Amino acid sequence: MRLQKASCIVIVLFLSMSIGIAQEQPNLALLKTSTEKITAWHNYCNRILGKGDFVNLAKEAKTGIEITPKDSLRAKTMFSLFAGVAFENLKKYDTAETYLLNARDMALKINHQSYIVLAIAQLDNIYGYTNNIAKRKQEIELLKKIGDSTTNQETKLALYNVLGGYYRDINNYDSSITYRLKHINLYKQLIKSKQMNDTINLAFAYTNLGNMFNEIGQYKKALEYLYQGADIIGDRALTNNEETLYLYFMNAYKGLRNEDSLLKYYKAINTKMAGRDTLFNVLTQANSTLADFYSGKDSNKVNKYSILAYQYAQKSPNADSRMIANIAFARLLNVQKQFSKSNKILHDELQEDFEFNKQSLATTYLLLSENYAALQQWDSAYKYQNLYSSTNATILEATANKNIADAEAKFQNKEKQIQINAQKNQISYANKQKWWLLSGLLLLTAVALLLWRNYKQKKKAADILNKKNKQLGELNLELNEANKTKAKLFSIIGHDLRSPISQIYQFLKLQQLNPDALNETQKASLTQKIQTATGSLLETMEDLLLWSKTQMNAFDTKMQETNILNVVNVCKNLLQLNSDANNLHYEINIAENMQITTDPNYLQTIIRNLLQNAIKAAPGNSLIVINAAKNEDATKLSIQNGGSVFTQQDFEKAISNQDNNHSLSGLGLKLVDELSKKINAEIQYESTATTTIATLTFKH
Repeated sequence: MRLQKASCIVIVLFLSMSIGIAQEQPNLALLKTSTEKITAWHNYCNRILGKGDFVNLAKEAKTGIEITPKDSLRAKTMFSLFAGVAFENLKKYDTAETYLLNARDMALKINHQSYIVLAIAQLDNIYGYTNNIAKRKQEIELLKKIGDSTTNQETKLALYNVLGGYYRDINNYDSSITYRLKHINLYKQLIKSKQMNDTINLAFAYTNLGNMFNEIGQYKKALEYLYQGADIIGDRALTNNEETLYLYFMNAYKGLRNEDSLLKYYKAINTKMAGRDTLFNVLTQANSTLADFYSGKDSNKVNKYSILAYQYAQKSPNADSRMIANIAFARLLNVQKQFSKSNKILHDELQEDFEFNKQSLATTYLLLSENYAALQQWDSAYKYQNLYSSTNATILEATANKNIADAEAKFQNKEKQIQINAQKNQISYANKQKWWLLSGLLLLTAVALLLWRNYKQKKKAADILNKKNKQLGELNLELNEANKTKAKLFSIIGHDLRSPISQIYQFLKLQQLNPDALNETQKASLTQKIQTATGSLLETMEDLLLWSKTQMNAFDTKMQETNILNVVNVCKNLLQLNSDANNLHYEINIAENMQITTDPNYLQTIIRNLLQNAIKAAPGNSLIVINAAKNEDATKLSIQNGGSVFTQQDFEKAISNQDNNHSLSGLGLKLVDELSKKINAEIQYESTATTTIATLTFKH
């Protein structure tokens, strides 16, 4: 169920505390002070909110804002919250957003944490419902800052609820379950201590958690929490914004393959939705669930429910509902071999924002790949198959912990080894079968017909054996490629970090062995440089490790807009101690806003290696010049240094010489050459009698 109802109930709890019994519309003319008028109108709005009369609440909340003096920010915040909740429930999200943003900003000014959390909770609900990702992230970051400082139990309750829903939407199930359990436990404590007496919000917490277990395939566990919530909700299901309890039950029973219970809740939805044609998202999801359940079993029912889901989805404002229904209908067209029509729906689907629904995006890519393959448009089929594989990998990664790189590598190697063992077992079995066939052939040589039959069986077994051998060879090639990729990543990390680590070690050794060689000022300066260099080294190491995690299977570029000056400064800071050791200076001529489309990790590795070589070659007290220029045809980045010259001929000889594999400079140049080609850049060396210029050219 959406968090809208849960957060609405929390607003009731907060805004109605210590108010007493509300009355009918007060006669403000009989009240003398503004405080009396505000209190009376507050009570009145609470009564309207409790009845769920959002049309009237929207009107009276605006009246409350109008009668409140400009300097009474707390009261204006309170009435703005009433208005925001009202317009949200009336599906007027733009107007609701305006009031809630005003409420949040005023609450921040007076540091009223409860109101801040309530405003953000409602904004998060709106942005989640309308799929406004950027604004939602912004509000969640603000919410987490408040959560670190608040001690108010009711504020924490609302905060846990919002964070639980947010982390579920981005597939971080561990964090979501943690916050939802915190929310349930805290709510039960508040009920036990009689600080709260309305249990409906606890029911929503149970059902939200139940659906979480649906999503991770633990359907029996899901039913435990769903029934706890349903016991509290009772006959309020599908009323007062409790829209999706029955959908959650349908998901659980679909997972358990219990058709009777699944149809029971589907019928309940259709019965109770009579006269409520605004909740098309509920009807969309219910029909999509049945279409999926009957897939592969009853094509007529799949057709029926897929079409119903698609029709309801066209009227639904809920992006998730539209995605589910469009995919189901596109799959139906695929089965009916209407591949072009299926593709049109899927390409329209790609206009949605999939930030919080990667699984639907992956399914869309997969269906597009299958459609294009059926149309024999192999380039497009291959393109969308790759997109599906990449997106599916992202989904798996979102559920892992911070050590996912090691876990993935071990898992993949283990899975491949299992496959190899299985292939070996099948080959062994095929060999045994072959010998049995040969023995039978020797025993029945007199019977020509049986000889022929055995010959055919032998040939079939041999074909199976060859096929399995071919598959085994492909698996071995994949393993070798994975090992080569890992070796290359470790070479990059070792090569790029060896020089700065060595320089830091030498300075520390100097301090240890000859502490009197430097005065206090020099020691302080050196210590500061070591701290700066160590910090840059740590950041670079973390970037390299993160990059290596994304590259474990193969070196794939991720092209994006990259600021050249930022990358150069990162590399310069990492190698600062090396530069200071030779008293080298820098002249950097790069515009602050100059950007190119490239892979930032590849570019950083290339610049680190070029800059290391320049520092090694440059004589003491000299200047290293780094320039970048951009024209219509190309962007050029150059690093110029004095000292012994290095020519283009030297570069080509170094990268072609196999004996350089164990040389650090040789390895660095090979990396520069290989990575430059991957980002479509060209490296050239120019030299004079005293200078060397390394130029990296990006053609537009």
